[in-house]
Amino acid sequence: MGCCLSKICAQSSDSPLFEGPTYADVHRSINDKHKFIGSYDFVPAAILYEGEWQLQLAAKYDAYQQQLLLRHPRAEGAPTIVVFTALVSEFRLRNRRFVKLSSEKELFETGFFEVLSEGPKTSLYKKHLKKIGRKQRDGLVYFEFKDKSTYLLKDNGVFSVLKKPKAPYLKALIQKIEASKTKLP
Repeated sequence: MGCCLSKICAQSSDSPLFEGPTYADVHRSINDKHKFIGSYDFVPAAILYEGEWQLQLAAKYDAYQQQLLLRHPRAEGAPTIVVFTALVSEFRLRNRRFVKLSSEKELFETGFFEVLSEGPKTSLYKKHLKKIGRKQRDGLVYFEFKDKSTYLLKDNGVFSVLKKPKAPYLKALIQKIEASKTKLP
């Protein structure tokens, strides 16, 4: 992927998107139990920043610290930048879509949720969260992260939190939502 990053990072580095602080990863991982959604590496991304799509970026999402990270396209050493997410309403990592949701009644934690399925009346979202675990082996300290995600169902404009849904239930729910897109009123 490294050879193709110049194509991914065609975004102008003068954008305010790159004005965030530099990110330092202090949680060494030695296996695939890292804190990022999907791949540990940067992936092609697009970000809806202040109402305007910023395209051809290289990004990843830290689900433990709830931070959207960008690889700077032009700076020496390609530092990782923390995006000021207050100005982000949506982003895409490869073919995965994330939207910012908030709860007026504090039913759920405000932040970015992956859109698992979206229909005319019903939508299913996943809040990616990771729990940290400190490990030590042969004098080496490292961290492993476990998935502690939560799910939200929005039905006729009303949100509800799904408590520990099982995979078959989620699959059936997604199929039901997808089927509702093709039905005529």
